[in-house]
Amino acid sequence: MVNLMGQRFGRLIVIGESELTTRSHDRYVLCKCDCGKNHNVTIGNLKKGDIRSCGCLYKEQQLKNLIGKKFNRLSVVNDSGKRTNDNRVIWSCICECGNNVEVTTYSLTTGSTKSCGCLAVENSHEMANLINEKYWREGTRLDNLQRGIQRNNTSGIKGVSYMKKETSGAHSW
Repeated sequence: MVNLMGQRFGRLIVIGESELTTRSHDRYVLCKCDCGKNHNVTIGNLKKGDIRSCGCLYKEQQLKNLIGKKFNRLSVVNDSGKRTNDNRVIWSCICECGNNVEVTTYSLTTGSTKSCGCLAVENSHEMANLINEKYWREGTRLDNLQRGIQRNNTSGIKGVSYMKKETSGAHSW
């Protein structure tokens, strides 16, 4: 094996050999990252340049790339300083309506969060209006006119039924 001790690959410096091997018997070396973490990396990945840090480089690039960007109605203001359980960044964002909201990188980049919630409210109002326009006229639901008479109808006329007077032992004096 070639001696890689002390050589730098991106942010990683080789500090020793590792006892780990892959299934295809590729050897690992122990590296120290500039951020201070130790990381086991295969020699092939180091030489090809596939791995340049312990993962901190990717996280820093993600951090730099989102500040100031706009995702649907949300503009990323800064890193909130909070992290998810798996150490992902939670961003402080401001919505077009003026509300502040904290959103993960994943939710922003995949589009699963598009606003502070104001968009969902607007969409529900629009949907209600569409349903009203399509199915209702002057207080009558149009599809009810096409249905047959209900089984419990006592008058034989749609929407009209007679109520039986019930006396529960009350006497009229």
